[in-house]
Amino acid sequence: MQNTAAEPPAAEGAAADCPPKPGRLWARAVSWSAWAVLAGYMVLLVFRARLGRPLAAHPAELTLGDLLRWRQLLTESLAAFVQTGLCFFLFGFLVAAAIGAGPSGRCAARGAGRWGTFLARWLLIAALGAGLWLLLCLAETGRLPGLALSLVPLAGYLPGLWVGRGLARGPRAAAWLIPKCALGLAVAASGLAALGLLATAKEPLAVDMPKVTSADKRRLVETLKRPKPLADGSRLLYLAEDDLNLVLAMGMAQVVPGGKGLITLDQGTISAVVSLPLNESEGLRRRYLNGEAAWRLKLEGERLEVRFLHCRIGRLAVPQFILDEALRTMTAMVLGDRDLKAVVAALGSLRVDSGGVEAVLVSRGLVDRVLPSLAARLGRNSGMAVRTEAYYRHLVVAARQFPQEGRFSAFVRAAFALARTRSRDSDPVLENRAAILALAILLGHRRIEHLVGPVSDDALRSEARRHMGRVALSGRPDWCRHYFVSAALALLSNESLSDEAGLLKEELDAGRGGSGFSFSDLIADRAGTQFALAATRDEAAARRMQSRLADGFQLNLIFPEAADLPEGISDEQLEKDYGGVGGAKYNQVMAEIERRLAGCEGLK
Repeated sequence: MQNTAAEPPAAEGAAADCPPKPGRLWARAVSWSAWAVLAGYMVLLVFRARLGRPLAAHPAELTLGDLLRWRQLLTESLAAFVQTGLCFFLFGFLVAAAIGAGPSGRCAARGAGRWGTFLARWLLIAALGAGLWLLLCLAETGRLPGLALSLVPLAGYLPGLWVGRGLARGPRAAAWLIPKCALGLAVAASGLAALGLLATAKEPLAVDMPKVTSADKRRLVETLKRPKPLADGSRLLYLAEDDLNLVLAMGMAQVVPGGKGLITLDQGTISAVVSLPLNESEGLRRRYLNGEAAWRLKLEGERLEVRFLHCRIGRLAVPQFILDEALRTMTAMVLGDRDLKAVVAALGSLRVDSGGVEAVLVSRGLVDRVLPSLAARLGRNSGMAVRTEAYYRHLVVAARQFPQEGRFSAFVRAAFALARTRSRDSDPVLENRAAILALAILLGHRRIEHLVGPVSDDALRSEARRHMGRVALSGRPDWCRHYFVSAALALLSNESLSDEAGLLKEELDAGRGGSGFSFSDLIADRAGTQFALAATRDEAAARRMQSRLADGFQLNLIFPEAADLPEGISDEQLEKDYGGVGGAKYNQVMAEIERRLAGCEGLK
């Protein structure tokens, strides 16, 4: 009897402690609406992911060229993380609103059978969130996400759950969400600002980078091109610590103007410090991203293992699981980049000590092709490579139908016909640049591709050799090469490419077989340069050149008579008969060359 009498007060106490349930009509309206929107939202996310328009932030397959736009890449990554957080905030909100608030933990403990309901509800919430994240990752990248990337959706999902649960608890709780959300946003913004201040600094690190001279560049090129041959046919390449810092300084000049960095070596370990300016605006106070990191490198068999030992950005130590995710992204970048992948595949052994890095190279193509390509790629525009590839492929296919005679004009006509078509929806100056660069790679010199970027593969190059045939300018294949090499260099030459351009010119000159100075070669060089400049000066000039060339043209429009100009002149003859470069007779011939060039309407 006493027990029976005691039960009502306990029930009354429980009822008093537990808040009342929201109105049945409100709860059902919120739940069913949320379920409907949630279903559509999940379909939208997966559908967009399958179309290649992902809403979640995953690391793209980066290439070396992406480093040249690191500020843009950083901004895009931050924007993608924010987008992912908002995506999962909305998802968490809909999940909580659809499932309903349920009783609080204390009330669940006091109600008969409530613990099971409470636990089932939160297991369902967790399963829905994790399931969507895994589904999106598999749909977009084909692999499971790492722990570091999962922090972003989690940071959006949990606040979304909190807001959705508050809405499901009734109108009064929903009204309190506004001040609570404002307070949460203020706390989050304060935390992000504090992280930004801890990660950046007002002053750069005091790093003494080496000054790169032309002599240093030439020495590095010679080192890369002439490794020490070994008895088994492989070659030994040794780069001292100073050499690596020269390479870093050259890369910094291209990737991060104003940035500083320094590499130090130890037994099996590479350490680096960097200082990067984050903004360049005069109106903003400049902030610097100062960091230091160390890696351990080990080559076992054919597998190169790299592991972060530590990393610090500003005053923040980066957690190991984030470093592992960064290393995973870097590995994907290496394997996705043609030249970097070739470097790793060519390594027979690798040893790092306090003096330098010693690598045994088992692939000859690495020295002949890959390393020069890597050196040149730090100064080029990756977007232009994509555009040039379209012209290169078009010309290779079109070459099958070209006649044996007049192939020079046929190639030019086909290139500028495509440029005219593409210029309907694009910049004609950029299209003409790409057309000329594709012609230069095919008809000038294959090493132009090193300056532009990869525009072909082995199969396409093989097809080009089968269908190219003999391409001559006014009966001279060497004039064709001079014409288009000079045209390409006129478009590409700048300080960062001057050394590579010089090497290319030197190789072309060596191909003359010591035949001496040639005024006819010189007019081909000058005509190619003027052609490139006339075709890309501005939009009006670019469209005018397309109209002149796309439907057929007479050769004297872009190349003058050159067969009667002196060539095969030795150094002694040049001094004796022409007064050397700048002599009276030399200048007379140059004046005649300029007169002939001025008579070509297409070069004006």
